Parts: sequence; C-alpha cells; structure tokens
Amino acid sequence: MKLLEKNFSNQDLWKLFIPIMIEQFLEYSVGLADSIMVGHLGENAISGVSLVDFLIQLISSFFIALSTGGAIVIGQFIGKKEKENVGKTASQLILITVLLGLFTTLCIYSFKKILLNFVLDKSLLKFMKIYLFKYCRYFYSFSSSL
Repeated sequence: MKLLEKNFSNQDLWKLFIPIMIEQFLEYSVGLADSIMVGHLGENAISGVSLVDFLIQLISSFFIALSTGGAIVIGQFIGKKEKENVGKTASQLILITVLLGLFTTLCIYSFKKILLNFVLDKSLLKFMKIYLFKYCRYFYSFSSSL
C-alpha cells in the first residue's frame, strides 16, 4: 500500500486549527464567566470556583483527548472504507466514554470530602462544595453527549 504523498497547505491546517481555537476559547470562557458571576460574593468564592474549575478543566481534557483519539481511529477506518469497523469503533467509543463519565461522576460524589480536604484554606470549602456538586452532573452529561 502506497502512502499518500500529499502535503497539507497552510490553508488546510487553518481549517483544522480555527475550530480548535474556538472550542478552547469557549471552554475557558465558562470558567471566566463563573468567576465573574460569583465575584460579588468575595475573594473566597472566586478562589473556590477557580480551584474547582481547574479540576473540571483537567477532567474535561481527558474526555476531549479520548474523543479525539477515537475520531482519529474512526477517520482511518473511513479512509480505508471499512464501514463495519467504523460502526464498531464508534459504538465502543460511546460506551467507554459514557461509562467513564458515570464512573467519574460517582467518584466525585463519593470522594468529594477527600478531594476537598487537600485545600489548606478551609474558608474556601463552602464555595468549592457548591461548585463541585454543580459540576458533578456535568461529566456524565458531557460524556453522554459524545
């Protein structure tokens, strides 16, 4: 099998790069908007939201990497015109993502006290618990939407 010898132009790369930039902008805008909304509650509220938002970004990055890797594998099967493998891979990716989303949600619900005990300033805990509880549902719904 001969490899494709086509080089991608800068225009082709920009077509891939622009949606990634928009997605990253939107993802980080949510954290910024949350911080702005709780800004009137004081420094502890902003700090609590920012700390939990970092954890949310970290876990979201894992799900994004998982779906991106799956899309690459699916794209290879589409290129080879192996429709059966496309369907199998897509269904496996959806199943794994939903199960990991549910597992992540259950872990956060179950171990939120342990997760939050790493915070040195205990005055932040009230705000972190509220924000973390709000986002626990996010992981399962995020993974289910893939």
